[in-house]
Amino acid sequence: MSKRTTRILSFLLTATIALSMTACGSATNENPASASASDASAATSASTAATPEATPTPEASKEPVTLTIFGGETEKTFPVGIQNDPVALEIQKKLGITLDVVDQSTTPEKAKILVASGDLPDLMELNRVSLETLITNQQIIEMDSLLQTNGPDIMKNAPLAVAYSRKHLSMGNEKVFYIPGQVDPSGKIINLVAPYIRWDYYAELGYPPVKSYDDLLGVVDQMLKLHPTNEAGQKNFGFSMWFDWDTFAFGMLPGYQSGIQPMDPGLGYDQINKVMFDWVNDDSAFMWKGVHFWNKAYRMGLLDLDALTQKYDQAIQKGGQNRILCMITQWQQGNTNNDLEKAGFPGRGIEPLPPFEGTDGYIGGWKNMIGNPDRAWAISANCKTPDRAMDLINYMFSVEGCLTMYNGVKDDSWKDENGTYALTDKFLDLRKNDTNFVLTTGARKYNTWPGLNSTFQLPNGQTIELLQDKAIEVSAYTKVDKDYCAYYGVDTKSEVVTKFAKRPFVDEYISKFTTATPPDDINTAKEKLRAHIIKELPKMVLAKTDEELSAMIASFREELKAMDLEKTQQWYLDDFNKAAATEKEFLDSIK
Repeated sequence: MSKRTTRILSFLLTATIALSMTACGSATNENPASASASDASAATSASTAATPEATPTPEASKEPVTLTIFGGETEKTFPVGIQNDPVALEIQKKLGITLDVVDQSTTPEKAKILVASGDLPDLMELNRVSLETLITNQQIIEMDSLLQTNGPDIMKNAPLAVAYSRKHLSMGNEKVFYIPGQVDPSGKIINLVAPYIRWDYYAELGYPPVKSYDDLLGVVDQMLKLHPTNEAGQKNFGFSMWFDWDTFAFGMLPGYQSGIQPMDPGLGYDQINKVMFDWVNDDSAFMWKGVHFWNKAYRMGLLDLDALTQKYDQAIQKGGQNRILCMITQWQQGNTNNDLEKAGFPGRGIEPLPPFEGTDGYIGGWKNMIGNPDRAWAISANCKTPDRAMDLINYMFSVEGCLTMYNGVKDDSWKDENGTYALTDKFLDLRKNDTNFVLTTGARKYNTWPGLNSTFQLPNGQTIELLQDKAIEVSAYTKVDKDYCAYYGVDTKSEVVTKFAKRPFVDEYISKFTTATPPDDINTAKEKLRAHIIKELPKMVLAKTDEELSAMIASFREELKAMDLEKTQQWYLDDFNKAAATEKEFLDSIK
């Protein structure tokens, strides 16, 4: 996912915290490493050098330990505290490390609260918001020497992430404090954000063309009238979005459909033409398409009335209960297709419509040569066993570790057949028949933790998340998945994107080189603008007429103008131009 998406993730899970061996001392490491040239030298061979076995690290304090961990959002809600799923137990067996999860969030707000408390867990997956504070207050340690002794797989598989971190995430110290995750040098086209609709109901209507947002609303309206309840007798909704992720609800669908990424404050990044622009004052901009879309959905009675107040996890729950006829993200549907087939309804389920006719650029994913700085691992100065914390990070950057975290435990969930990896029948059966298979197997339970992205390509050509490997993906399809592919004449669902979009692409987003912490006056202005934007846009959804909506938009623009929108945007536009030059300089330096 993009920097914008990871910034706005904001679900808070169960608050039961079971701390074990919480450390309260400090730890520092000398820095024998220097410039990033040695890191970068391995870059061109990183993916091909990846091997299935994690590289052994030298013996240090190898006694069993419990590490407290502040991790990112997870595939499925689970209680915090000591983890005992198969993957956690495999890590315990392999490394002698017990996982004690204290929270699951990388939102800026949650990170700020954590940092301000001073009670930091041993290991943290963080974004860049708190970077300056953590380094200045010496709350996290530099990891250069630990990388040399305990991080061989990091250095082998993610050398550019290390080089980038030392240069751009160290507040000028030229040391490694953060290790960006989700590394993937090549990327893969996937249909991540699209209108995901009840495919069997769409077929029932005769597959009417959907060439615009109005067409989509018309189709969903017909489906809801024909199917007001789901198979369990629960009330269906045309749409049940969540609006607590800043502008996500408004900007992502029209943005992805046109190759545009929402950015603060009131800006959009055109990834085709590589330019930043103001959407606030452009009536045709992607964000306003989203506002008009949700307003029309509301006025047509298609939008769940709880949508404007419900939180992310409530919307996800409704999707997983098969109560939403159209969703805009792949992950909201949960395991619906398998659940319906298991319940005796083969051929029913959710599938993504292709990009609208005439779609030019379409964001189908990202390639992360240098990792994602908003999914980065840091070791707290409170950690009494930093070498063991690095052992865990190294495991998460190893092919073996990532195969395990994405797919479950070897020989139980997947197996090695002479260099080709295959999911076991047991795993595939659980995936189809066990609604809690993520927790049962541990596969993808910790989905943001692995250092290598799920689309990372192994030397044998397979993706590291085996369900994304073409042959395995197709073998796991339900009947509705097969019906969908047959209708569009493709082998896999993601191929629908490449068939219909003129320029589908994966993007190495430039926001990694923008200034993480702007000057105080600019940051204050930006936060005020951001708060006003995310407060006012949802109100527009409830406009009763076009005239009322137009008046609300006009007032909104005047209000932002009075809040120094133009001056603040200009700073970010200038910063973007600097970032583009910095990115080019960095990439040129590692060639």
